[in-house]
Amino acid sequence: MRQETEGQETSRDMKTFFKFFLIFFTLFLLSCSSKLKFKDLDFNEPSSWMKFRGDLKNSSFLSQKIEAPKRLLWKKELGGALVSSPVATSGVLILGGLDKKLYFIDAQTGEKQKTFKTRSSISFSPLLEDSILYFSSEKGDGNLYALNLSNGEILWKKDLKDPSTSPLVVDEKIYLGTSDGRFFCLDKISGKVMWFFKTDDVIRSFPAYADGSLFFGSAGGNFYSLDKELGKKVWSFETKSAIFSSPAIKKESVFFGCLDGNLYALNKVNGDLLWKFETSGKIFSSPAVDDSTVFIGSNDGYLYAVDFLSGKMNWRFDAKSVIRSAPLIVGNKVFFGSLDGNFYVLDKVNGEPLWSYKADGMIYSPPIFYDGKIYIATFDGFLYCFGK
Repeated sequence: MRQETEGQETSRDMKTFFKFFLIFFTLFLLSCSSKLKFKDLDFNEPSSWMKFRGDLKNSSFLSQKIEAPKRLLWKKELGGALVSSPVATSGVLILGGLDKKLYFIDAQTGEKQKTFKTRSSISFSPLLEDSILYFSSEKGDGNLYALNLSNGEILWKKDLKDPSTSPLVVDEKIYLGTSDGRFFCLDKISGKVMWFFKTDDVIRSFPAYADGSLFFGSAGGNFYSLDKELGKKVWSFETKSAIFSSPAIKKESVFFGCLDGNLYALNKVNGDLLWKFETSGKIFSSPAVDDSTVFIGSNDGYLYAVDFLSGKMNWRFDAKSVIRSAPLIVGNKVFFGSLDGNFYVLDKVNGEPLWSYKADGMIYSPPIFYDGKIYIATFDGFLYCFGK
């Protein structure tokens, strides 16, 4: 009789425990949701940096003139390693880390405002479209998220197993690649998969868009042009090695780097080779292009400036270290980092160094320009802000 009473008491205790646990967990989720509300953000702020590489053509070029940074304004440790670049609007920077967190940072001070936890690392830059933040978490979580920043609620999430690029939004659709070689198109409102295109290998190349077509490469060495509506292949171009570089488009040309050490220029309409420029190292970096020049880094330690029509080199700058960071062009200046931790500002006309700063960690991520300042992240988990 005593044993039966003890069993009943234990059962009641367990029920009480689970009841309070569920109440606590529900309140915790609600509190996390409320913490992520951003009621004062102006999602139409003109100076906002809303996506990886800046625009649909991945030019990473802003024509406005700025002075070269004179000093470090602040440096803040976020937590885990950082390999992506932030988006920025209304004084808030947003970027993910390999510590499975999405960070919301005060752009003026570098102070952490809020965080969002996922179940795996975040290696790719988010995208901000109106009030919706799209971002993905890698294998172990595998979801593409649509987070409404106005109310802190997850609009939807879609399990894609292992997303491997930043998302791109064009009109009402969202596009990205995965590690199993699939390139997805989803409805941006519902998250429904509209179509996918199967490539030959991992897709690390973030897509560019122009005139109804999407452009990206794969680790299998093929570069693709797809129709954005139906996902049908328009053309493909075969290289001799993997493509991790994200393409940039200028007029009728599309540019990308390859692990065979070449910078390629293709006709974006039919995929014909226009020219290729050979470096002495593998190219993981992505090109930036202004009105006349393509800029790209190589594992040989040089940043190259190449005429976008002829493929002839204008100049090269010796960083004396591997360059994985994709360059940023603002006015007449080029900004980039290298794996030895150096951040450089060059004159884009002649490649002369204007300013540099030695960070403590390796620089994989590209810099961004927002509100008159340059921001860049390092692999040791720090975010830097440079300005006048």
